[in-house]
Amino acid sequence: MPLLTAVILALGQFVYPSIIDTYVVPFVPLLIFALARELRHLPWLKASVCVSALLLFASLAYSACWLRGRLESATALWSLADRILALGVPADRIAGGYHWDGYHGAFDDWLAESKAMQNLPAYVGHYKVEKAYRSFVARRYDSATYRFTDGHSPVEPGWRPIDQASFRDSLFRLQHVQALKKEDGG
Repeated sequence: MPLLTAVILALGQFVYPSIIDTYVVPFVPLLIFALARELRHLPWLKASVCVSALLLFASLAYSACWLRGRLESATALWSLADRILALGVPADRIAGGYHWDGYHGAFDDWLAESKAMQNLPAYVGHYKVEKAYRSFVARRYDSATYRFTDGHSPVEPGWRPIDQASFRDSLFRLQHVQALKKEDGG
């Protein structure tokens, strides 16, 4: 029964048209447990289970390091963006990335601008809402007064660095995120 439950829950995630691996990760231990429980009586599996367990552990260790690096990078960017927001800069003038912008009202702004709720049939279909919203966020990014870049990229003309935050990447190397302000913007 646990195997059937794990498979049904995982299938529910894979059927959704915009799958993100973040939502599948919790199923990995459940599927491993369920498969191990169902196959524990087969004698030829003992050696292959050990090899598989080692490979799985290596994959999980790599994934954990990669995810930690990504989360540290996002935390550094969010802290910079939040510092700028605390100075009184409106959130729509800060290009804090897809998730930061969404958290700070970009989706609500898109709904108001696009009047999507009054014109629902125009947004029904494969990825239409996501494409329209991503386009809105890209336009917002282009008109923002504040942006962020990694510490290695050259600063574009018309922008100046105003702050930076440090973090450790997935290989535990020290990295930086820079906050940039548009020279001619307010």
